[in-house]
Amino acid sequence: MKIPNSASSLLTFAREQVEICTHSQAQRAQDAAIYLAYYENGAGGDKSSLYNRTGVHIDRTASYLYAPGEVRYSIAYDATDGEPWLARALVAAKYLSREYRRADADVTFSQGVDTSLIKGCSLLKHNWNDQTSLYPGFNPELVHPEFFGVEREDLQRLDQQQVFCHTMYLSKDQISQIIENRADEEEIKKKLKSLGGGSDGQLRQNWLHQVVIGGVQPVTDTTPQGSMGQVSMSPSSRTDFAPEMMADLLRMDELWVVDSARDDYTTIQLVEGEVILEGKYRHVNLTGVKGLHPFSKICPDPVSGYFWGRSEVGRVMLLQDLLTAAIEDIQKLMKLRVKPPKAFIGFGSITNQKRRAMTAPGGYIVENNPGAKIEDLAPTIPPELFGEVQEISSMFDEVGGFKPILQGQGESGVRANAHAKTLMRTASPKLRERALRVERDAETSAHISFQLMQHKSERVFKNAEGEEFRLMQMPEDMYVEVDSHSSSPAFVDDARELGVTLKKLGSIDDSDFIRMMHPPNEDALIAAVDKRQKARAEMIKQHPELLEKGGAKKK
Repeated sequence: MKIPNSASSLLTFAREQVEICTHSQAQRAQDAAIYLAYYENGAGGDKSSLYNRTGVHIDRTASYLYAPGEVRYSIAYDATDGEPWLARALVAAKYLSREYRRADADVTFSQGVDTSLIKGCSLLKHNWNDQTSLYPGFNPELVHPEFFGVEREDLQRLDQQQVFCHTMYLSKDQISQIIENRADEEEIKKKLKSLGGGSDGQLRQNWLHQVVIGGVQPVTDTTPQGSMGQVSMSPSSRTDFAPEMMADLLRMDELWVVDSARDDYTTIQLVEGEVILEGKYRHVNLTGVKGLHPFSKICPDPVSGYFWGRSEVGRVMLLQDLLTAAIEDIQKLMKLRVKPPKAFIGFGSITNQKRRAMTAPGGYIVENNPGAKIEDLAPTIPPELFGEVQEISSMFDEVGGFKPILQGQGESGVRANAHAKTLMRTASPKLRERALRVERDAETSAHISFQLMQHKSERVFKNAEGEEFRLMQMPEDMYVEVDSHSSSPAFVDDARELGVTLKKLGSIDDSDFIRMMHPPNEDALIAAVDKRQKARAEMIKQHPELLEKGGAKKK
């Protein structure tokens, strides 16, 4: 795509691209609000369900697809081979896994899995703070789909897009930090003074109040009301901004454009559609890495020909409505059973005083008619209602692919551990398939992270052979993958069983076995094993007869 060089043409170009990329954001924001309401409350709007089965379903599915505390990465090569390169890959993979965890990227990615199950997809933005920042280094950020837009929604992969846009809201102080010490700093600050204004601006009414930021209900800028000591029992989460903060927030659209002249991405930052922060005087990729953009997509349930994927909440919304209606019916009937309506037969008249006496503990009334009687009209609760609730709950399990054995429930006829494990594998193909999709997304995120570390980190590493190297010295054909499918609990037992089998066959030594099992204090255990092996080798070298005695005994 050809990017204009003149300031006026660039402003028009940026506005047009933002409009193209964000044309569906308002509708997607409304859909996301509905999905999030069902996740939080089990119902749309301001309603809430007594039994929110949707939230339980999403949380359980997400925990099965990705486990943030256990994920580990390995580095391999397409064609490069040889012990020095493998030793480098081992050290680099360990560093990547630990830095990814230190930056809480695994937790952020896990939140992205939750969000993508609710809204269809989410994105992880891989930022890098320089050494002058308060927290230098890798700094990941979760981007909700309402804050993102693409040129063509019929293309699933982000790398296929010529233009995409990340919308964010920054305070004027944050923007001032971005333009600090620039030649046009005063010019931009002067323009910023006339932007924004108040929370009732048309832009915020049409955008910010429709977009869900961390909660079901829209962003508010009102002062909390109510009596002192009053507590809201609503389970909804909500983002609150002070009125002064709302007036200070400005919308910034960050465009990432494939620049045909440079064969690289060019970043354009546009504030409130009026001020260009980046891209006016230079065309540059803000990641600092040629051909790299900072976004990775998380989508457990992709849809062919649609970028935003399918929401898991959308699959179970009607089931949740049916479940809510059944529980409400039971609740109404139970209330009528506890406080049943009464028929006063043969009574002359029923006053309020008599009614209160009948409902008070120890209360009584006197009636002269000997045929007078009181009958309870309590309804009978059909037992089918409770069965209906159970059946609807099992439908949630069927939609999610959760068989009883995956939930710890026993199966009839299972008498051996091997039989149970076979049933576990055959019962979870759908969940395993989705877990592998999430694993691919996790690998993409880790690969982007490693590329940033390669170009930004000056750290010198040393492999087991004593060779020193930097990450930039890794071969170009390297790639990152999830080690032993460790991103999902669905494959944990498989990896461990494989390690035990390889150890029995003698295909791996003790150090390799520890690396596959990943026990606590892994490095210390490997160092202890290596020390024992070296001591044994030295002993055999000094006393070769020990090896002969050992061979004779084996015979």
